[in-house]
Amino acid sequence: MKKNYLTLFFLCFSSIVISQDIELYQQFNGQYDYTAIGATLNSCENNICGICEIEDSATANLTMQASQTVVAAYLYWAGSGSGDFEVELNNQPISAERSFSRFLSFNSGEFEFFSAFADITTIIQNTGNANYTVSEIDLQNAIIPYCNNATNFGGWAIIVIYEDNSLPLNQLSIFDGLQGVSVDQPNLTIQLNNLSVIDNNDAKIGFLAWEGDSSLGIEENLFVNGNEISNPPLNPAGNAFNGTNSFTNSSELYNMDLDFYNIENNINIGDTQATIQLHTGNGFSGDLILINNVITVLNSILPDPSPEINTINTTCFSSEVTINYTVNNVNCTGVLPPNTPILFYVEGELIGQTQTQNEIPIDGSESGSLTVNLPVNASTETEITMIVNNDLNGDIVVPEINEDNNETSSTFFLPVFEIAIEPNDLEACDETDNNDITFFDLTQNSALITGNQTNLEVNYFENETLAESNLSFIDDPSNYPNAENPQEIFVRLTSEFDDDCYLVDSFMLIVNETPLANQGDNLTACEYNAETGTAFFDLTENNDLIVDGQSNTELNIYSSEENAINNEDEIQNPTNYQNIENPQNIYVKLSNADHPECYSISTFQLQVTSISMGEIITEFKECDPDGEKAFFDLTQNTSLAIDGQENISIHYFETETQAENNVSWIDDPEDYENIANPQQVFVRISSTENEDCYLIDSFLLSVYAIPVTGEPDDLTSCDDYTNDEIATFNLTENDNTIIANQNNTILNYYLTEEDALNNENEIINITNYTNTSNPQTIYARLSNSSYQECYTLTNFQLNVLPVTSQNSNESLLLCDLGFNQAYFDITEIENQINLTSSQTIEGYYLSEEDASFQQNPINSPEYYRNTAAPQTIYMRIEEDGKCYQILSFSISVENCPPIIPDGYSPNGDGMNDTFEIKGLYDIFENFELKIFNRYGTLIYQGNNNTPEWDGTSTEGINNVGSQLPSGTYFYILNLNDANYNLYRGWVYLNR
Repeated sequence: MKKNYLTLFFLCFSSIVISQDIELYQQFNGQYDYTAIGATLNSCENNICGICEIEDSATANLTMQASQTVVAAYLYWAGSGSGDFEVELNNQPISAERSFSRFLSFNSGEFEFFSAFADITTIIQNTGNANYTVSEIDLQNAIIPYCNNATNFGGWAIIVIYEDNSLPLNQLSIFDGLQGVSVDQPNLTIQLNNLSVIDNNDAKIGFLAWEGDSSLGIEENLFVNGNEISNPPLNPAGNAFNGTNSFTNSSELYNMDLDFYNIENNINIGDTQATIQLHTGNGFSGDLILINNVITVLNSILPDPSPEINTINTTCFSSEVTINYTVNNVNCTGVLPPNTPILFYVEGELIGQTQTQNEIPIDGSESGSLTVNLPVNASTETEITMIVNNDLNGDIVVPEINEDNNETSSTFFLPVFEIAIEPNDLEACDETDNNDITFFDLTQNSALITGNQTNLEVNYFENETLAESNLSFIDDPSNYPNAENPQEIFVRLTSEFDDDCYLVDSFMLIVNETPLANQGDNLTACEYNAETGTAFFDLTENNDLIVDGQSNTELNIYSSEENAINNEDEIQNPTNYQNIENPQNIYVKLSNADHPECYSISTFQLQVTSISMGEIITEFKECDPDGEKAFFDLTQNTSLAIDGQENISIHYFETETQAENNVSWIDDPEDYENIANPQQVFVRISSTENEDCYLIDSFLLSVYAIPVTGEPDDLTSCDDYTNDEIATFNLTENDNTIIANQNNTILNYYLTEEDALNNENEIINITNYTNTSNPQTIYARLSNSSYQECYTLTNFQLNVLPVTSQNSNESLLLCDLGFNQAYFDITEIENQINLTSSQTIEGYYLSEEDASFQQNPINSPEYYRNTAAPQTIYMRIEEDGKCYQILSFSISVENCPPIIPDGYSPNGDGMNDTFEIKGLYDIFENFELKIFNRYGTLIYQGNNNTPEWDGTSTEGINNVGSQLPSGTYFYILNLNDANYNLYRGWVYLNR
């Protein structure tokens, strides 16, 4: 199955391979060889079984001989996918220390393969012969995309390097990486370097490879130095990588190979490299092979010299040094001959050379020493390079196993240094007690002395003897109290690498006097009727207190301690300074005039007391029947005057002088009786924090008389036609009675006694007031016009009397003059009713409401044209001492018989020109009139909408509009009124 599939695959798709080259990892020289164990995670060859499953653990057995000692052991594990780098070996967690990867990019996607490495030497040495299980290799999800092209695999191998005294001297080299071949890249060449072949007897090469298939041995050839190698029947020619293990002769190591080959006929004595070539496929189909490591075991007898610098001895302030060194010959297979050259360099410049004195055996060494002078330009920190077995041209002198370990370097420090800059004398300010003792930071001079020089130790001493002997240095030089003033201090500069290399210098400590800034007095000021909290101060008032007679001083004043310390923003106008906050601290700096850095700072406070008089009551008013004396609560002004201010006291006084002097204040201001009317009282508010800050104001006490009311009359009014007990009243009718000729009064009316007491909701329309109940009490308040709280209340009642309204059952009737109307003399009704002598008719009205309110009267009752038939007319009757009456009657019209003339003369003279029937038009509005000639012919038809007959024909085809001749004509008049029959008769037309 896989063979056919791969043939199609490689024919149809191209791939790009990314891998990591096989390179030398480790080399062992001596009586060494190796063995290997391993196990596959595939249950069968992926090219054949077609199962897309993989195990996560597998076991193999390690069996070694008693003469074989484990020197190193390496675990490799690999598989399809990006990798699992955390596994377990016999239940011990193992993390990958190195990893390799290879990518194959196809048109259908990119496929990655991985390998991981861990050094497990200690585990194998401690465990020895046993079964080894590698587990937790989780590849099941990773292999799924690989199953379709049969490249799913996983497995592990352990390479064990051992030493056996029965073995010849060998060079064992381990090369690893991850390279491979496929049908698109069928050839691979691996160059193995750093080999040393002195005898090809039993030379062998081993491989750890992945993904090889026994069923895909299609021109799968393995070459060493151009010669194909094989190991039939396990590894036949043309199918080198076929899932086999040469160490166990197993052919069931599915999709991995752990094989070795004898190559004594494929390598020559003296070879230093070998070429490995791998080929697969016929151009259409081929196996995928991944090489993970290559191990060679070759006979070798060569030394391997390596240098070691043990110590470098120096001399103070000298460039001469002595190098103590060792030449080692370890990890080798041969002795190192004498006179092997040894070279020493500083920054590429040769400074000395020597050679080995004796033959150095395998795993032996030789030590020696050499004194050299360093170059003039050598730095304090210098690196010496030692090279063994090279001539001055850099060529190898004695053939050796490893040419890469012939060089070593060591860095040392030359004890050559100087005092970079002379130390400064240190000056400090005394404490304000001026005892000539203070603390110094001596380390301020450390950077000057050392400069850019390194690896130097700086110490400070109280005398030169101690400095020279390097004894009793000052423990805390950054906080040192001087012992005398002035005092000399000695500084010693010592090499950290040689205590005998040192220099000594000195500098002076000087303590300068610091004046004491004494405490000044706090300054206060008052601010009136404002809340800025600011005022102007003379800050120099405290100068004498602060200086207190000290000489050679300088005084400066600042608004903050920071400014005082930094000499910034000194107050420029101290005699007229306005504070910027309240309270505000002022800082005074008193300095040594010769040494301004020696100073002390004191502080005092500026306090501005702000006080303002609130809006007080300007006049207290009280009532008295006589208007002379009363008791007052003056403290009503207390909270107003203080107005929320804190730390304020308040008193009341009868005179301004008392208030100014704050004496003889009123003892009981809550119940004070006036001594004059009006009387002025003075109030004083003072700050309790500064009694010099006060304000005085005054107000009046006034006593007003209480007016006395007269007894008012009740007021009566007649109701209107509705008899709803609501009427209008003129309340001012009682004004004179209530005021009773008193002056300076105000009279107001109210609906309730409470409103009258509170002087609120007074009645506004007192001359036209409408009552709200019947009867209703009205409250009158008579107040002193100067102070309305002085008042007396009284009351009276409003009464509404009912009005009589009735129908007289009388009426007036006239003939209809048209449209149900006629002209009436409605005063004729007076003949039909009986009035008493005290009753008079006030007027006639069209409605009961108009009669009641005397509005819209009938102006010409003797000639009134009705507007309805029938129509009610209302007369208002007045009677002394009583309420008016309303009496109603009706007027109406009737249709009277029409008056029909016997003839008329339509001659255009303006008289009787039409057949005019009086009482007809607009009275009998539905009448019908027909006129016939003497022959019975209809010549005219008329109704309420046609004009009267003027002798012209309105009927007949040929007669319409013709004037009729004089003669007698017959008429028929139908009034269409149930009260009248038809009228028939003759009329004469006279032209």
